[in-house]
Amino acid sequence: GTAASTFTVGVTLQVGSVGAFRSENASMAAMKFVIGPVVGYVLAKALGATQMQTQVAVILSSVPVGLFASFAASMFGLNRNLANSLFVVNTAVYLAAVLPMLVWLLPFIR
Repeated sequence: GTAASTFTVGVTLQVGSVGAFRSENASMAAMKFVIGPVVGYVLAKALGATQMQTQVAVILSSVPVGLFASFAASMFGLNRNLANSLFVVNTAVYLAAVLPMLVWLLPFIR
């Protein structure tokens, strides 16, 4: 299902529109990769989570925009180019920068 979904996004993707949403991509990246993990950490600690539960909360609160954003944009007549841009850019940034940083930082998250 994921491969078919990714293919669908690829078919509807207009490559030229990816760079047109720089400020939206930057604000989404700040929210997902900075604010989200901090909120996940604080909530996990406030709820008395163990170290592993806290690490899972931080990881899950930092994942990029998913495929369903593109589906929702298509279904409800929203800006599909914006949704596809957010998906592509945030996934690339997550895989290239955020995930390696998380792997490095996880032992320090208690």
